[in-house]
Amino acid sequence: MNAFVGLSIFINLVSLVKNVSTVCNNTTVMIEQRTVGDSLSMSCPSQNNQIRWEHHSSNVLLRTFNTPNVDIFNISYLDIGTYQCSTIKDSCIRNKVILNVEGPPVVLRAEKYIGIGDTNMILIASELVSFPRPDENVTIIVCGAQNQKKIIATEYHSRLVKTSRYNLDFEITGYCINITIDPSTLTEETFVCIEVYISNRIGETMFTLNLITKYDDSDDRGSFFRFLRENSFLVSLSGLGLLLLIILIVLITLCRRLKRVETIKVSESYDSMRTHSVRSHRTTNPNKSNTLWRNPVPSQTSFDPDQTLQLRVDLYEQNAGKSFARTQNPGVYSFQQSETLSDEEYDDFV
Repeated sequence: MNAFVGLSIFINLVSLVKNVSTVCNNTTVMIEQRTVGDSLSMSCPSQNNQIRWEHHSSNVLLRTFNTPNVDIFNISYLDIGTYQCSTIKDSCIRNKVILNVEGPPVVLRAEKYIGIGDTNMILIASELVSFPRPDENVTIIVCGAQNQKKIIATEYHSRLVKTSRYNLDFEITGYCINITIDPSTLTEETFVCIEVYISNRIGETMFTLNLITKYDDSDDRGSFFRFLRENSFLVSLSGLGLLLLIILIVLITLCRRLKRVETIKVSESYDSMRTHSVRSHRTTNPNKSNTLWRNPVPSQTSFDPDQTLQLRVDLYEQNAGKSFARTQNPGVYSFQQSETLSDEEYDDFV
């Protein structure tokens, strides 16, 4: 295992030495000062067109130019670094240019931190690149407001800040500024949009932040309450519509129940009337003659005598002039039609 580790270290050292360019005897070094937006032209003595330019920043190779002449337009802070041309054959550095760039501050990133507790202070931490160095006084304005407030940065120091270009991460000399804000000095509103202005002697830059002083964005309850406050009219209208819908459903249900109860009562009354009503029936005797009966009509030919039956028999004898015979069975009356009625007589009787 130790032999393997030693071999890996040896290979890495050989690769590092191989990639390091050596300085030629007649190497020239130049320092170029430019402002953001300017251009720069660089050239290197050509030897059979085997010249290559390399751009290094913080010991990171950012890009290469396989040409003896290089032109850079619209210079920015990301172009800061060392440019060196070398021969491809022996990697001898023949020319070196150190580029410095001045301009207004450029904010790389800005983050906010909401305080916890009664103080509820806000900390704004920003990383920026600025040559010359930025002013310590930072101007803060509420979005859309005319008045401004100048705050002195609580922390202000130079350091290497991280950035990226051509999908490569590298570090560049920049500044870190921390600003502490008391939200009560800005506005009484819960949600505040502020504009932060940072400047130096060349120019000024601005970035915008949305501050939440009572509820954090990650708090779901705060988001819910904020939605209710911002859409109070829509919430009230939706609640009223829901209430009317519930009342309408209740009324429809009550009406249907009342109608059902009324239908049941009418049906029961009709059944009672049918039970106690007098119905007429027409029957045919065994001799195929028509005989009229009034309800109730017994289903058998023999039945208990009563006064009503006797009156019916007498009435029938008077109208039809027919005779009936009584059976010998006491207490039971039976009758039989002795003469058949014609259809005309039957109709007259009815």
